[in-house]
Amino acid sequence: IRDQPRSRGLGDVYKRQHGCGTWAPALLLLARLFQGLSVGGEYGSDAVYSDVGAKINFDKQVVLKASTAEDGSSAHGAEILYGSVLTAKDGLTVAVSTTGKTDAYSSPADAVGLKTLGAGSKIDVTGATLITAKTNSGIATGARNWNDGELDLKGAFAADVSSKSGEAIGLYNYDSTSNVADTFRARVSSESGAATGILNWASKDAVFKGDAIITASSTNGDVKGIYNRNNAKATFEEALNITAASVSGKSTGILGWQGGSLSVNGSAVIDVDSQAGATGVWVDTAGSSIDFRGKSLIKVNNSVVDVKNRAAVYNYGVIAANTGKVTFADDTVIDL
Repeated sequence: IRDQPRSRGLGDVYKRQHGCGTWAPALLLLARLFQGLSVGGEYGSDAVYSDVGAKINFDKQVVLKASTAEDGSSAHGAEILYGSVLTAKDGLTVAVSTTGKTDAYSSPADAVGLKTLGAGSKIDVTGATLITAKTNSGIATGARNWNDGELDLKGAFAADVSSKSGEAIGLYNYDSTSNVADTFRARVSSESGAATGILNWASKDAVFKGDAIITASSTNGDVKGIYNRNNAKATFEEALNITAASVSGKSTGILGWQGGSLSVNGSAVIDVDSQAGATGVWVDTAGSSIDFRGKSLIKVNNSVVDVKNRAAVYNYGVIAANTGKVTFADDTVIDL
């Protein structure tokens, strides 16, 4: 996982606009123009881009497609920044892809379905949200919700996310709020990189009101169904089903770390598999907690073929360390 995301430097212009009065929006737009033209600056393909408190409304069904083959060029279905709002009243379908590589200036070739960034930025969808994000070398993300952004999805959410050599993340919440009012489906996969179904990093509140199914897999990278960290809060009001599998990396169903708290009100099924070691539920550091309120099944598989190496691989159903806490309120089966 990359380091903590940072606001773009140009965003500071917006944040300090009170210092330059009514000229602030024009100056920011001009700065954006020079940024795009600058050598090594971030550039790419955006189906929809909104900035500085602007609003974009779709009254009927909308399909957003973006792709690029240039090195160092990213693709976004919708990039909603610094107080701007996108509203889709009859569903939203997004397809993004990149085939380029990271360029000489270390600019990535990421594929991001939906992105919010900055206070007041919001994506509001009535109806289903369907996302496909694919990349060869960059990070592929279904939805990236950052820095006081908000995702308000009033229908079902489904994301199919894949990367060949980079990371794959279904939903990434950082210091933000998100709401999924119906079913949540995320299928994430990577050949060489890590794969994570949901990454909540210092998120204020992530609420999933329908059944959630997460499938995460990687050939060589580590896999996590849900990674809840740095005081992030997440609630699953219905059933939760996680499948996490890696061939040569480690697999973890749910990892709670550094004060992250997560609760599952319905039943939970967690199925993990790895030749390098698998853990169903892992809670670590003070304030971290996972609360299972319904019936729970945790199944851990060790698919190591070589019997000689099997003894060197450790598998765990549940790990609780450094005052972390896991609670099972109903019937529970832990099967290794």
